[in-house]
Amino acid sequence: MVRLWPDAVELGYQALGRLTEIVHSVGKTPLFISGPGRSREICESFADHPFIVSESTSRAVKKVIAAARSHDSIVAIGGGKAIDVGKMSAELTGLPMVSVPTVLSGDGIASPIAVIDGVSHKVSVPSALVCDLEVISGAPRRHNAAGAGDLLSNISSVWDWKRAHELGKDQDFNGLAAAMSETGALALLSEEPDLRCADTLRALCQGLLLSGVAMAIAGSSKPSSGSEHKISHAMDKLLGGAGLHGEQVALAAVFTTYLQSNSHREPMVSFMRKLGLPTKPDDLGLSFGDFARCVSEAPSTRPDRFTILEEAAPSGQPLLGLIGEAFGSRGLAGQGV
Repeated sequence: MVRLWPDAVELGYQALGRLTEIVHSVGKTPLFISGPGRSREICESFADHPFIVSESTSRAVKKVIAAARSHDSIVAIGGGKAIDVGKMSAELTGLPMVSVPTVLSGDGIASPIAVIDGVSHKVSVPSALVCDLEVISGAPRRHNAAGAGDLLSNISSVWDWKRAHELGKDQDFNGLAAAMSETGALALLSEEPDLRCADTLRALCQGLLLSGVAMAIAGSSKPSSGSEHKISHAMDKLLGGAGLHGEQVALAAVFTTYLQSNSHREPMVSFMRKLGLPTKPDDLGLSFGDFARCVSEAPSTRPDRFTILEEAAPSGQPLLGLIGEAFGSRGLAGQGV
């Protein structure tokens, strides 16, 4: 049976206090892996010699698999790289895996996807998630903000998915998955745009968890990846990346929700701005021309996925004009720009 969500979730302050109990519920001889920084210090309080992961590559996965031969489970403590390597290693060995994020930079904390060597792979959802908000609150603010950007961009991707279904372009639409993805994003918007606030951090973690579960239910990333992610992929391809993943999809969502006439756009953009996320291309050092190139390239990054870009994005000078509208005083009216 395919797991659609973690069997155990511990989320809150002092959540690490239950880690040993939860780990022992999935395996008696766990292999602990972590990142090289602060996550290593946390990991060493539970294991004498954790396996250190500094890159999300197939080479790292092979090393973890070799180290896991005498173990019956994998515990990954750290950021996206450690957790992705942990998920991929668990998938290939058939071992249960416990995800312990030390930063909330994206929805990979409990998603059925692991990015290895820059390529997304389908994997099993972690057996358990332990998210200590005290640890998260000490993570770099920019990275937690990027996670908020990743979550809020679901507002764009869910709209795309619904629209594709309405037009007969997608027969795999799942209303429950769409609702879970959008609900997590909108719940974050109902909190204070302050990542020092406990309720906001809790809503961010819960929303990222819901995003991952939505993808597992859908059997694809469609609930959390639409036109805005296509533009981000194009940024990676053409520009070598302009910022953190969550920053890129947040910026792209400002544009795509404008194309969509999305009713949630105004509160989304306002929330993003208050978190310090990019809401205009020059916030990431991009010109309108740079952004236009990425929009033009975006459809080719996922040609199998119909979005607002295929329906409404023009090319050439009309596209530049539309970008000017979306990011200009008219397009950001009411956002304090």
